[in-house]
Amino acid sequence: MALGEIGAPYEGINPNDPKLEPYFALAEELDIPVAIHTGLGPPGSPYQSCCPNFRTTLGNPQLLEPLLVRHPKRRLT
Repeated sequence: MALGEIGAPYEGINPNDPKLEPYFALAEELDIPVAIHTGLGPPGSPYQSCCPNFRTTLGNPQLLEPLLVRHPKRRLT
């Protein structure tokens, strides 16, 4: 079992955004891993209708560091 995949970059949301905090806290409490999208999206993003808010910069795994510091027992996949 896992919580995810969280596709924050597709919505233009930083994975460290406070609005995602309840999901990460619950997953930590239940000791289940979180799957979160990192890296690139579909070709042509954000210029196609599927994901106008997608930003490659928000898929940078380094953005997860503050989250991992706040939740040291958090498991990500």
